[in-house]
Amino acid sequence: MISIKTALSPLYDELKQHRLYASISTVENLVVFMNHHVFSVWDFMNLLKTLQAHLTCTTIPWKPVLHPENARLINSIVLEEESDVIEGKTTSHFAFYLEALTALDPSSPANVFFKALASGLSYQDLIKLPSVPAGAKPFLQTTYQLAQGPLVGVASAFTYGREGLIPTMFQALLDQSAVAKNPDLKKFIDYIQRHIELDGDVHSHLAEQMTHNLIHTENDLAIAITAAKTALQARIQLWDAILAAIEA
Repeated sequence: MISIKTALSPLYDELKQHRLYASISTVENLVVFMNHHVFSVWDFMNLLKTLQAHLTCTTIPWKPVLHPENARLINSIVLEEESDVIEGKTTSHFAFYLEALTALDPSSPANVFFKALASGLSYQDLIKLPSVPAGAKPFLQTTYQLAQGPLVGVASAFTYGREGLIPTMFQALLDQSAVAKNPDLKKFIDYIQRHIELDGDVHSHLAEQMTHNLIHTENDLAIAITAAKTALQARIQLWDAILAAIEA
């Protein structure tokens, strides 16, 4: 039986070697990156909440779930993603990222989008808003489609297309001197370092165990591999779009 990681290796290599990281040579370049990537940070929570809705009981009357281990695994991830303690303050990772972005770009269109979240618009209508960069919209649409599919596919996209990818991806950003040596980027650096710490040492392992708990047949494995590939290909396309925006 082929392992999921083996099947994904070429896509991981492509992402690891992407020209986007080296293109972030100024704070202005980083702001372009963040104004796109912030939607990926928000979108991550949609995958996470889809999994929590299926693997735990979030309705009344409450009833015990069939697989408490998976409930514990996903709740452990939700705890820190939605209510972590960073710089002595309880916050979600998304809110901390948006704060870091706004400090660099007070007029970021991302703030317009996230105010619209309270309007009651559907996911599909939200991602069509003009405040979403054109290069980010296909990525968001892909995540939405994945979230409508089989649970094992959602888990695999989350695990191998997000959690398992983040430490390598963020370390590549941190290796850019324009990022690492700029004191004005402390919040962004704190965000990156917290994710490298959590996703490299904790969350990626929890998510991987959760996904493997959902794979019972060869068909489940095939669904998991396909979903993860789709998520990674969407990430590559997002990186291509951000690189084009920076170079433009």
